[in-house]
Formats: sequence, structure tokens, C-alpha cells
Amino acid sequence: MYCTNCGSKVEDHDVLCRVCGASLRGDATSGTSRPPVALMAITGVLALVVAGLLIVWGSLDGRSNATPASPSLQATAQQQGAANKDATKKDAAKQDTAKQDTAKQDTAKQEAEAKKAQQAAAAARWNAISDAYEQVLDNPSAYFAGEWYGSYPDGNYEYLLTDMTGDDVPELLVSTHYSNVGSHGSGGMRFVPFVYDEQGKTVTQAQEESFAIFVEPWVEYCISADQHALVSYQRSRGQQTDYVDRVYVEDGVIKRTETDEEQTTPMVELVTDTSDRSAINELRARGGEATGESGKSSTTNDAKANATAASDAQQQHADLRNQAESQGRQVFEGVVRMVDGEELSQLDGVPIDANGEKCAEGWRKSRYALLMFDDVQTVEGVQLADEQVSTDVDHICLGEKNFNVYNGSYDRDNASQWEEYDGRRVCVSATGFSQSSGVSNVVVPVPQEADLLYIVDE
Repeated sequence: MYCTNCGSKVEDHDVLCRVCGASLRGDATSGTSRPPVALMAITGVLALVVAGLLIVWGSLDGRSNATPASPSLQATAQQQGAANKDATKKDAAKQDTAKQDTAKQDTAKQEAEAKKAQQAAAAARWNAISDAYEQVLDNPSAYFAGEWYGSYPDGNYEYLLTDMTGDDVPELLVSTHYSNVGSHGSGGMRFVPFVYDEQGKTVTQAQEESFAIFVEPWVEYCISADQHALVSYQRSRGQQTDYVDRVYVEDGVIKRTETDEEQTTPMVELVTDTSDRSAINELRARGGEATGESGKSSTTNDAKANATAASDAQQQHADLRNQAESQGRQVFEGVVRMVDGEELSQLDGVPIDANGEKCAEGWRKSRYALLMFDDVQTVEGVQLADEQVSTDVDHICLGEKNFNVYNGSYDRDNASQWEEYDGRRVCVSATGFSQSSGVSNVVVPVPQEADLLYIVDE
């Protein structure tokens, strides 16, 4: 049997439950009945199931009977949806604008880079032209060296930049004076155009195939600013009407066209000093104009570079002078001047016919290389007869190109090496001076050896 209080199994003869202590008499159930606790558990489970079903049913019933949303709530929902759509469209528009801005920035960057490349190319082009012309102006005598129709340049040079080919790139026009030219028997100005070759990046001298630009003293000439009269001048033919020669360069050759029309183009002044590079600087500035820049930065950099180069050159010159003097040589600075016997006789005060007319003829045709000093200088150790003396002079003779009247040729020449420096200021070292070293009709010191140390005006 079982305890009716706790459901524990008890013996038939027990009076009290051994588990909970309850009385078993009169309340005990038969051994075949289910324990009360189990019955209560089953009953609890069933109650829970029923309660759950009721809750579900109530929920479904409440949903079917729910009160519909008010119109104001529906409108708010619609507005919110529309706002969300507008926000989405705005985001898409912002993304499109950002893409367009990025594309514009990329295009602007590419255009700026292309413009910068064009600017650099333009600046490089005009700098190359200017540099090439400056090389000519640094040593113009090299292009006018030697005899030209029996005459020599006086060593003074002028220049102008003018377009003689009609290609918008000005040519370099250099001029110098000749004292006695060919059959004319008179002096005049010779003009030589220099043309820049864009392909080879070099300067070439225009050829004088059938015509050279030579202007006699009585000719009124001008350099024209008109491209159709690039270089022109006019002269008188006795009683005839003045005429104009239009001179230009075509395919590297000097050509001219004669016309009777009146010369009306404005005159352009020549730059009278080749050391004045203002015209070259204006040409170089075209690179800045093409790039839209002032060129000040480039000019500043060039100035710094030039100052550094000048300092280095001065040190190098000082080293050369010191080295020559340490070898016992005398150092002189002056301007090289090529003269004939007539000019030499005037400088030294010796009559050209002092030794007879035959000697005078040879003297006139001989050429002498003189070094002209700015002031009187003392030459030491001049061999005179059996003694060495010092003498104060304003020039020395570096060499002679002697003309032999008996065989009609030059039989001695140690002057031609100086012709390319005619008109240039140079520094030389010399030794072994005498007044009887084989140079005829010269009464100033003549060195046995004279070497160029450097060109002062470079």
C-alpha cells in the first residue's frame, strides 16, 4: 500500500508513514491505486496545454478584430517612403557629380601637363637659338679671320637680330669694317648673316655665292624691319635715281633683288658692342612669352650660374699667370691687332721707305700681329746688341707674315696664328725678347716665343 500524504510505499502493518510520518489508518489506499503525486503532475501538464491553446486562440481572434490604422498614420508612412526615395536620388546625384568633378580634374591635370610640356619646349627652343648666336658673338673674329679681297677687318664688330628668311626666327647679322677692299680701293662695312638650323641645332654662315653684303662709305644703308625688305640700302649712280637693294637669305645663300621703289621701311639700329647682349636677352625672353612666364626665375638662375662660372674662370686665369711667371716668362694683357706695314710705320714712327722703295713694297704687303696695351708697360730682358735692357712700350709684335718682294710670296709666317684673335683682348706669356729677331722693320720688342694663356673677354 501507499501513504496518502506523500505517496511513499508502506507496509500493511505500518501505522505511520516512514517517510512523512502521516497516519496510515483509515486513509490508506489499495496497493493498486496510482500515486497521488503522479496524478497531480498529469493534471498540471494538461492545464498548461489548455492555457496555451486559449492564448493562441485569443491572439488570432484579436488580430481578426484589430482596429485599422488612422489616415494620419497612413499619410506619415507614405511621406516617410517618399523621403527615403528622395534621399536615394540625392545620393545618386552626389555620386554622379563627384564622378564628373573627378573627370574634370583629370582633364585639367592633363591639359596643365601638356601646357607645361609646350612651355618647356618653347623655352628650350629660344634658349638654344640664343645660345648658338652668343657663341658667334663670343668670338666673331673667328668668322672674319683672314684676308677678304685684299683687306682685313678692323676688329670692331656690330650685330643685329633681324628676320632675313621670313620664317619668324631672326637671323644674326654681324658687321665689321674693312679698310681697303679689292678693286674698290676704299673701305666699307661687310655684313655676314648667320642662320640657325633648327634640325642640327647649329648656326651656319650664309654663303656669299654671287653676292656679298658690302657697303661703301658713300652708301646710305639701313636694316629694315619689314620682312619684305629684310636688309636694304640705297646708293647713288651719278645722276641716276637712287635704287634699293633688297637683300635676303634663301636656302642659306645671300641673295638680292634690285628695285626702283622708294625705301620707306624704318631703320633698325645695330648693337655697336658685341658684349652688349640685350638683343640676345630679348630673343631668349621669347621663351618666357611663349610660356606665359616672366622668365625672372630663369634669369636669376642664369645670373647665379654666370657668377659661379666667372669666379671659376678668374681662379683658372690666375693659376695660368702664376704658372707662366714661375717658368720665367713675362705675362701681358692687351688687344690683338693685325696691321700692315703702312700702319706699323705710323705706330713706330719709322718711314716706310727708310730702306728703299723695294723694301717699302714688301713692307706694305706684310702683315704684323701686335698686342696693344692699355698703358705703357715695361718689357724686361730685351736683347739689344750685346746687352739686355728694359724698355717701356705700349705694344709688342707677336709675329710677322713677311712678304718677299723678290719671289712674290710669303717666306715667313708666325703671325697667322693670331689672326683669329684680331680685335680680342687676350693674355699671353712671352720670353726671349729682342729687337732683331728676324722681324723686319720692327723697332718694338719681339718675343722668340709667345703663347696664348686665355681670352680675357670670354
